[in-house]
Amino acid sequence: MILSSFGGVGGGLYSQITLIPDPNFEQALIDLGIDSDGIVNGQVLTADIEGVEVLDVSNIGIQDMTGIEDFSSLRELNVSENYNGFYHLDLSGNPLLEKIDFRRNYNLMTINLSNNPLLEYIISDISLLSELDVSNNPLLKVLQIGTPDEGGVSEANIIESLDLSNNPLLLRLWLVDIIPLNYLNLK
Repeated sequence: MILSSFGGVGGGLYSQITLIPDPNFEQALIDLGIDSDGIVNGQVLTADIEGVEVLDVSNIGIQDMTGIEDFSSLRELNVSENYNGFYHLDLSGNPLLEKIDFRRNYNLMTINLSNNPLLEYIISDISLLSELDVSNNPLLKVLQIGTPDEGGVSEANIIESLDLSNNPLLLRLWLVDIIPLNYLNLK
């Protein structure tokens, strides 16, 4: 986030902007009526995004989710179907997040859910996650990892261990075809 002045030299009007370097991400925000200037210019007014509670940017082809950290009211995020999209997803700036759907993000290698204490639903199937830390998500109710509807083995689920000991409210656990999984703590 940076400060930008409007109104010319000494104009005195200041607005905070959030950088959105991925043109597909910004175009989705324009299409959803969130980015008020309607121009793909690598930025959005922070005031335009800080009240957004539900964001569905699925099947957009996003390569970089930079800017998501300023969606301070975000409760639900759908970034599924970004087949060859981003490698990293940092949601630590979204403490109100309750639901995340990141199915079919084939290149996703890391996800940061360390500051999402209200998170209840995690839905994923194909990714390159080698670890998933849900220790700071005590309200987690649903965890789905794998491809339950497609049958067959998914070679892209490479999580080796999963510790759910800090998730006492877990009601539904769906782990499908995670062949490398050799440690699972359900206590």
